[in-house]
Formats: sequence, structure tokens, C-alpha cells
Amino acid sequence: MTREFKSLEEVEALDGYNADNLVVPEQYAGVEGPYHFEFEVKCRLRKNNGRPCGEPHKHGWVLRSKDGGKAMIGGDCALEHFGIRSDELRRDMTLVSNALDVERTRAAIQQRVAEGKGKLGELLIARAELANVKAELVALRDDLGPVAWTVLEGMARADDARVRVTGVINAKREGDEVVRDRQTRPIVLGSLRSVRACLPETIAMPSIALAEVIGAYQRAEAALLLVEKPKEMKAFAAVLARTGSAIGGSRQAVAAVRQFLENDFSFVCFAIEDRGARYKVARAAHHRRGSAQGMEWVKKWVADTEMALRQAHGVDRVEFNDSWRRGLHWSTRRPATRVGR
Repeated sequence: MTREFKSLEEVEALDGYNADNLVVPEQYAGVEGPYHFEFEVKCRLRKNNGRPCGEPHKHGWVLRSKDGGKAMIGGDCALEHFGIRSDELRRDMTLVSNALDVERTRAAIQQRVAEGKGKLGELLIARAELANVKAELVALRDDLGPVAWTVLEGMARADDARVRVTGVINAKREGDEVVRDRQTRPIVLGSLRSVRACLPETIAMPSIALAEVIGAYQRAEAALLLVEKPKEMKAFAAVLARTGSAIGGSRQAVAAVRQFLENDFSFVCFAIEDRGARYKVARAAHHRRGSAQGMEWVKKWVADTEMALRQAHGVDRVEFNDSWRRGLHWSTRRPATRVGR
């Protein structure tokens, strides 16, 4: 049975071990396992003159001879001075190292699974909370419509949460002469909190992370029995190690979406050029805030708001501002990306 030796006493307890035994390449029969000591022991590789190597090593290998005898060889000597059977020894050392890696990783996974039995419940709660806010985000998207959602995604990808319009001061003429050119000035109506929460990846990325970790916990017992390759075992352990970050990422996403949902979206309508779509968005936003009104009331609210802006900023009219388009990587005619169904 392959094992790792951490004390000289463990080696001395092996059947067939004798301090006078030599490692003879021609008699080599296999690797018992590596040794790692805090002190040095002398290499027992037989040199050409029949005497032991005698080089001191803290790390090396316990080898087995055809007659059942066991002896220690230093790590450097095993790699550099084993003669014609060095390839065979290197292969066996690799196999033993891989087997020990699997066992160490398996033990670490068993400990993590045992310690994390309560984590699976926490992970499932995090997944349910994420699903709930995703449903609320879908409902908001359906209420506001694809045109408004495109605006929100554009703002998010431009990393600019400000809702803006353009104030216009008309050109002034005296007869045929222009005495004052047309002037424009940006007007900020307000900013949306956590606007990036509207992007699909806000929900998608933590959902994927949670699914990977939850799946790993659910198949942990079977995996411990079936996985034998070191890379596969370490990859499995790495997924389990992401438990904390998966839960944390999910909670951050939930908090961001909830903050985003608390915004007053009525002013987003002013970022929409089409008047009909503008009224629909304003009506939906007011409805979500509990002030359901008919379309005539909404039209008056839009007109009154525009008048208030003109007066407050000293402009003749208020125009649509499409600065949010800078954040779009696709045609502005393309429907907004859905956050899921």
C-alpha cells in the first residue's frame, strides 16, 4: 500500500527494512512511498564500487527490492543516479505521487463536506433569494417595456446612472440677423441607484456560481468514490472551496437588485424619444409606485414636468437626450436583452 513516511520510525517498522540494506537498481521492484524528515538520513543507493552513496537527504523515497527488502534513496539520487532503470523509477514515482495527491485531496474534501453540511442549506436559500429578485426584475422589465429597458441597459453599460435631457435656448433674430445662436445645455433629472443590476450578468454570474457549488455538494459522496485522477479531484475541491464566494456574490447581487427596484423610474421616460412610448413608461412607473392613473393624467404630468424644467433652467424647450446610447454595443433598434423567463 502506497504511503508517505514522515518519521524514521515509520520506515523502520516496515517488513523487510534493515538499516544495512542497499538500493540496487538491478533488483528494483517498486516504490513504497516518499519520505519527508526534518533531519537528514544517508542515501543507501549502491555505487559502482559496491559501497552506499551516503549523501545526506531530508527528502527521498523508500524502495522495494525483488527479495522484499526496503531501503531509502535520496530524492536527487533517485532522479539522477538510478542508471538504466531510471525511466521505470520515474514512472513509478509519478504514479505514487499522483495516488497520494488524490488521497490528500479526498481527505480535504471529506473534511470540507463534513464541516459544510450546513452550507448546502445556506446555498439553497441563496439560490431561492436570487430567483425571487430575478422574478421581480423580469416583472419590472415587462412593466416598463423593451424600449425603456434598452435605455437602462445603455446607462448601465456606459456606467452612467444619470437620467438627462437637453435644454434648448432658441436662436434670437432681429429681422434677418441672428443676434444669438441656438444654445443647448444638459439637464440632469436624477440618478438611478445600482443601475447595473438591470444587466443580465448581474443575476446570471452568481446563479452559475451557486449552481456549480450546490452540484458539487450534492454529488460529493459519489465523486469521492469515482474520481481518481489528481487534476479531477483538485478541480472538484476547488469548486467546493468557492462556497463562501458563491454565497457572498449572490447576496451582493440580491442587495443590488433590491436597491435598483426601489428607484423612481418615472423620469426614465424623458430619455425616450417617441412620445407614445414615453407616456407608456411614465404610466407604468407611476403604477408601480402605487399611483395608478389614466393616460390623460400621465400626459399632463409629462407636460407639467417639462414646463417646470424649462422654468427652472431658463430654457425654451426640453429635448430628448440619447447619451445613454454610448453604452450599447449593438444596434439601438435591437430589442433589449431579457433578464430571463
